[in-house]
Amino acid sequence: VEPVLLKGVSHLASGLYADPAMRFMSDIDILVPGDRVQECWHLLLSRGYQAHGPADFAPLRDLPALVRDGFTADVEVHHPSEWEAVMDSPALYLDTEPVTLSGGKARILSPTSRMIFTLAHSYVHHAAQVRTHPPLRDLYDATLMMRRRGDQVVWPRVMDAFHQAGQGEALR
Repeated sequence: VEPVLLKGVSHLASGLYADPAMRFMSDIDILVPGDRVQECWHLLLSRGYQAHGPADFAPLRDLPALVRDGFTADVEVHHPSEWEAVMDSPALYLDTEPVTLSGGKARILSPTSRMIFTLAHSYVHHAAQVRTHPPLRDLYDATLMMRRRGDQVVWPRVMDAFHQAGQGEALR
């Protein structure tokens, strides 16, 4: 399985940040196909990772983060069906590009899909957690993407993704 890197790790893998030390991260988010999530999660357990809390493989639930002694970041294994609104569209995760990191293979979302995911995670996902303002880090990520890769973002597709999910107001 080639995981899709999400959020901070995808921004670092894509070269969005000229200096990786500029992007603070407390976890590594990866996306795997829903029918392979248990397999991938258990593979990490077999490699020395340990779970925080009980494992719940219900389709719409988050899996516990995985930690490993000697590593500073947790690993969170995600699957598309755990999210709602804009981030639950399977099409969002089909438009990916390959990356190689330390000899391993993974994928990152295309600039358009990464912009949709970043904005949706910031505005829609965090709004469900009753935050009054989107996280500044997500807004900075989106700003960097606009400045450095804005010409590669299909903006009507970004707007359509939010409107089709009934979240068009988030873009105002």
